[in-house]
Amino acid sequence: MERATVFASSQTYLQLYYAVDNKIYLLDIPAGKARLAYQFPSGETVTAIRIKQSQFSLLWVVPEHDRVMAAGTWNGSKGTFYEFGISNTGDFSNNTYRDKYEGFGKIIDIDFKNKK
Repeated sequence: MERATVFASSQTYLQLYYAVDNKIYLLDIPAGKARLAYQFPSGETVTAIRIKQSQFSLLWVVPEHDRVMAAGTWNGSKGTFYEFGISNTGDFSNNTYRDKYEGFGKIIDIDFKNKK
């Protein structure tokens, strides 16, 4: 964790996501243990992560479609944006991303637009 460059915390569970190089880890805070959540292709570096949770995120069980992690990566010449669904265990749904968008510059921050 000392080499982590970006962090995102869950508002629902005692979990912290952090990135080192091309890997995103999930830290279970009460257990004090981290596990690999996702590994991007070699040569990509995670530059930003952000979690979006619904307005109901304080409930014990939150529908999976209401929790999303977005990640930006950089390969030295282009940025890529990924979206992951987050399960109730904190793992990424189906152990992979659900959307991928390419052709950006270096992504340094991510924000979500609230729908009304």
